[in-house]
Formats: sequence, structure tokens, C-alpha cells
Amino acid sequence: MMRMTIFRSDRMAIALVGAVMAPTFAFAQQQPSGIGRTTRVAMQPQVRAAAPTIRAGEFYAAPYVDREGGPANAGRIVGTSEVPGIPLTIEDRPLQSYERVHITVPPGMSTAGGTRYMSVRAGPMLEGVGQVMIPTGIVVIERAQPGQAVEARIVARYEPMFIGDQLVTLDAVPTGLPKPVAQANGAQTSALWIKGEPVLPSLQSYVIVRGGSASGMRVGDQITFYRERYTHADGVLHPESPIAIAQIVRVSAQASTALIIDQMYAGPSEGTVARVSAKMP
Repeated sequence: MMRMTIFRSDRMAIALVGAVMAPTFAFAQQQPSGIGRTTRVAMQPQVRAAAPTIRAGEFYAAPYVDREGGPANAGRIVGTSEVPGIPLTIEDRPLQSYERVHITVPPGMSTAGGTRYMSVRAGPMLEGVGQVMIPTGIVVIERAQPGQAVEARIVARYEPMFIGDQLVTLDAVPTGLPKPVAQANGAQTSALWIKGEPVLPSLQSYVIVRGGSASGMRVGDQITFYRERYTHADGVLHPESPIAIAQIVRVSAQASTALIIDQMYAGPSEGTVARVSAKMP
């Protein structure tokens, strides 16, 4: 008969392996008490309170609606200080972060060093509403001399920036916002345009909705997109279904811009209805 000797170090290794594997074996041998039973859980729509603070990046990158044709008094990026190493058309080359550019400021606005302006380009025209303006970046003035284009530097980019982009004043980021108060039957609105025109908008998508400052829409309000009740061909009435929750991040005279912060189903799409579900006090 062969005799096997297990040394002390081997015994310690075996004990360690056994301690690790024991819970696994025990788990595999124990049958959960609820197995074999089907439990139905009622799915209730969740209402999420919008964050009381608007982040600077979310605010500055948000498209907004202006008058038809864009801002009445805007400056412009008119050139660059960079010297290309190869022949190219500089107007077709995207400007780069921290590149020095030449600008004209909006009429009557400051050319003092350190002053910042937002660069924008025109988006689609919303019939009967206004012109979508898409922020492309931020420039800061470095030097200005009488009778010459102002020298500035690009300090932020949200979209490709080009010579010819318009410059507008940089609005202050809303701060110190209180929490919105939930509403059961808030004002109605609907989606007019979704940035990028995605097939299935998801979290962090910008949606421009009906209702500007005159409608009572305010930065920080929360809206809920939903599918309306409808009657199927078989005569059964289907209930209303929430689709997504969005927070209002910019409001102009023409419309409001919302950022999707929560989502239950794919969407929304242009024309999807929404209601104010939480209102700033």
C-alpha cells in the first residue's frame, strides 16, 4: 500500500483552498426559496427631480433659438494667426483648441483683454419659431489695437469651429438654483428639434421644445416626454407611457432647450409631446 505524506505547508494550502471553495459549494447546493415561482412586479413610472445646478459645459454647449437669420448684432471670427505649412484654404480648416484667431466683437461690446465671447453657427430654421444657433466654442481676447482685428485665443470647443463663425456675448451660467417642485398637470409642450437629429436620442441629448420665456418656461424646470393614450385597432385603450425626463438648460424668447437626464424608452422624436413635471419655485 502506497503511503502519502502531506507536509505542513501542503495542509495549509489545502485548508485555504477549502475555505475559499466551501461557500461556492454551499451556494450551489442550496436552492433559493423563491425558485420555481413567477413574481409579477408592477412597473411604476419614476419621476426624477432635476439637478438644481446647471453645469457650465451643459449650458454653454446647448443650442438655442434666436430670431430668423440669427443674432442681429454679432461679431465674427475673421482669420487666424497660424501660418499653414502647406497650401490650403484656411476658411475650410477647422480651428484648433488654443489657436490664436482674429475677430471682430459685437458692435459696442468690450475689447478689453480677458473678455470672452461665444462662437456660434446657424442651424436649421424652425418654421414660425426662429433660427437654431449651435455653439461651437469660446474665445478670450488677448490684445486689441485701434483700427485692427482683435487678437483672441480659443479656450473651449463644442463643435468644429471655422473662420466665419459668429460671435455673441457670453451669458452667465445660472447658479444657486433651488430644487424644482413636482407638478401633476403642468403646461404642455412638444419637441421641435433634436441636436444631431439622432434616430434614437439618449441621455445627454439636447432637445429644443416649444415655449420661450413668455410661456413661463424657466431654466431648471423639468419636463417629461410621453406617449399619449391611444386606441388600438382592436378597440383597446392603451395608457399613457412616459418616455424620458429632461431638464431645461436654456430659455430664449422663441423656445427652450432641454437636456435629457433620464430615460425609460427609446426616443423622444420631433413632435413628441411633453409636460412640465417639476417647476422652479
